[in-house]
Amino acid sequence: MANFLQGSRYQSWFENRRTGYPVFILNTSTNLNSSSSNFPLRWLYPSNELDYNAENVTKAIKSQYGGSDDTNQVMWILKN
Repeated sequence: MANFLQGSRYQSWFENRRTGYPVFILNTSTNLNSSSSNFPLRWLYPSNELDYNAENVTKAIKSQYGGSDDTNQVMWILKN
């Protein structure tokens, strides 16, 4: 409730990823994630970042995700 109408369109998604609440119902028939059986764990790098900072983005993707900019890979901050 604390985040209701606070201007952050994705706050509930971040809170769910962080805490597991609010509980979202996953509809595999409408899920646009490449793996429709789960929610994405992170955002892709924005296209303007790829356009203007490709060298550093490529290095970051290689070091963090083994070269694959995939929304289902776990970010360092979420790893135990």
